[in-house]
Amino acid sequence: PPPSRGGRRLTARWSIAIVVGVALLVSIPTFYLIWMEARWAHATTAASPGSIHSLAILPLENLSGEESQEYFADAMTDELTTDLGQIGSLRVISRTSAMQYKKTHKPLKQIAGELNVDALVEGSVLRAGDRVRITAQLIEAQTDRHLWAHSYEGQARDALGLQNQVAKSIAEQVRAKLTPEQRAALNTTQDR
Repeated sequence: PPPSRGGRRLTARWSIAIVVGVALLVSIPTFYLIWMEARWAHATTAASPGSIHSLAILPLENLSGEESQEYFADAMTDELTTDLGQIGSLRVISRTSAMQYKKTHKPLKQIAGELNVDALVEGSVLRAGDRVRITAQLIEAQTDRHLWAHSYEGQARDALGLQNQVAKSIAEQVRAKLTPEQRAALNTTQDR
């Protein structure tokens, strides 16, 4: 005899329940894998230099040996602080707060802790005649690890251009999200 109406409903409900159950059994591992991958990606991002949201430009050291050139090193420090401070996604410590560490011998990790920053920029300026060399290093605060270091050399008359190259390189290293206007500002070398 054909199944009754109630029997057909029961069979339909069981069929739906079985389909839903199979769908859940198939999708739960997929959702778990997606969730684990998202957690791994977040952990990797958090440990990478891309997690740098704040930094301090420590006073650049004057390597010329001439006290009269101290102003030049301080001016370069100011310019770097100003340029990087214009990047909205990056918190840059003020010149006044960073200048207290001029000629200090404190460990970088301690300085970073006192300033509450993710990274520090330290470096030096050497001016000899009409030549200038700027050396900068980006250091991760927690690990005291060099993330990047580079030297720039050129004519003293193009010192601002060299400084802009340093600022742009640092911004790229911390993976700051630059707007087109901010990128143009860092690219400007002679319009100051």
